[in-house]
Amino acid sequence: MVATSSDDLNAATADNLRRAIPRQRLRDVALTTAVIVAAATALIFGLRYQAAELTNETNQWAERLDTATLAGARNISRQVESQSAALLELADNASLRLYLWALVSRDQGNRNVPTAEFDYLRSLLAANTDSGTRARTRSGAFHTLALLDAQLSTVLTTPGAATTEKALQIARQAINTRTRQLVLARDANGNATLYMAVVVEPPPGAAGQQAIGGVLVTATDAAELLRPLLKSLPGYFDNDAHLLIASSDDPVVALTGREPLIGVNKVITLGFSQTESAEGAAVLQSAQKVPGTGWKLVRRVDADRALGTLQQRILAYFVALALSVFLLATLFWAWRERSIRLQERKNYLPMVIGNQFNQRPATREEQMLNKLVASLVDIIDLHDPYSAFHSARLAELCRAIGMKMGLDQESLSNLVTAAMLANVGKISLPRELLTKRDELSDSEAELLHTHVEEGVEILRRLDFDDPVLAAIAQKQEHLDGGGYPQGLSEDRITVLGRILSVANAYIALVSPRAYRDALSSDEALQTLRQELGSVYDREVFATLESVVDSGEGLSDWEFPTEA
Repeated sequence: MVATSSDDLNAATADNLRRAIPRQRLRDVALTTAVIVAAATALIFGLRYQAAELTNETNQWAERLDTATLAGARNISRQVESQSAALLELADNASLRLYLWALVSRDQGNRNVPTAEFDYLRSLLAANTDSGTRARTRSGAFHTLALLDAQLSTVLTTPGAATTEKALQIARQAINTRTRQLVLARDANGNATLYMAVVVEPPPGAAGQQAIGGVLVTATDAAELLRPLLKSLPGYFDNDAHLLIASSDDPVVALTGREPLIGVNKVITLGFSQTESAEGAAVLQSAQKVPGTGWKLVRRVDADRALGTLQQRILAYFVALALSVFLLATLFWAWRERSIRLQERKNYLPMVIGNQFNQRPATREEQMLNKLVASLVDIIDLHDPYSAFHSARLAELCRAIGMKMGLDQESLSNLVTAAMLANVGKISLPRELLTKRDELSDSEAELLHTHVEEGVEILRRLDFDDPVLAAIAQKQEHLDGGGYPQGLSEDRITVLGRILSVANAYIALVSPRAYRDALSSDEALQTLRQELGSVYDREVFATLESVVDSGEGLSDWEFPTEA
């Protein structure tokens, strides 16, 4: 009879195993499909993230470059206006007008004869050039000055000045238009030079005899004059370039940077753009008009260096996605292995009972459960660094409270398990939400609240006992019904849920978080005391206070200042 019963049990077991194989294969296919779908979804979101981040980073660079370039253009405009005002002031000098008139009224052959007027004018012009005493007291002095008569013949020049064809052309334009002339051009040495010319009016009483007294022409090295104006602007990289572009016929002035000027496109649209340098390198640039001139100031930065940090962030994002997919696959695989073992236990249970080996499977399950709990706790700590060791401390505190309140062994075991896994739902939340230093928005707070239900759902799929799931589900419920996720009131909250709620709140308060420092034990207890009866259970709080005061069952906790 016994033999017959044993044969029947073995036959039933074999039949169960044959039926379980197709089901397991189906689960394996579903698992593989889920991992592939998760990886594809992560890739799609990663590509969208990359595009959004690139647009955002480019817009930030556009704002930076536009702001800095506009500031530089205004500095140049102020410097040019200062130079112009100084030249106009010199041209309006009463002595210069009178002595120039006296010199040009003489015969051409007698103009170079030393006279008091000639010596005065020579000293006056010298004083307004770089070497002059007066010039050294102000910034942006003229490099050279030339005084011409109405027929553009040279009356007097400072050392180094040359009345080139370009200078005479500018002087002629000043006479014809009777306005200040401002031109960028190359000098005889090929240097970019800022030319200015203004008309010198005749002295009072002489206007009826001659329309103008002469022309004052200055030539200044453009880069030397304007380059210092850009030093106060923010610099980003060592190869940043500032280019000053006038009309298509005038030279490009490189104020900073080492970019070759040959081949630079002078037709540049105002504002921000992405283009190439003369060497073909990708650059981000902003072009702004220089007020009061026909010039454009162009600021260029290397696009690869500007967007390099973005590429690093995107790489880090994809690494995080890959790790997340790996973690998901690991969790699925752990679930699969546990399901297989549970199924094996179910299939072999009749045989095990018949052969009196029923103690060994229970021991293996208990060991596997402990390993699973430990693994989940490690995952929680890694995902939320500010909650590191929260689970272990919460379990230790719950055990001490439960023992003091006289819980039976089964309830105490369920309470400790619930405490260890209370925050498992946080692994479903974005890591940046858990580590955010600023106050959470309403939508972010609502997302954070979902971790309770997410945790319960994860553990339910892993076949944890109902008392454990109920305690975790109730850890954020309030006695007055104002908690979440279900808004349970006092009569519907279990003892385990009440203990977990009070202990979890205390551990959270005495632990540092991204948005605040840790509170002292007294401060934490005072905070909880203010919500007794409405949020927290009075009896549980009294037990907590007793445990904390005595330290019985608690190890020495040291909380780091930073996670």
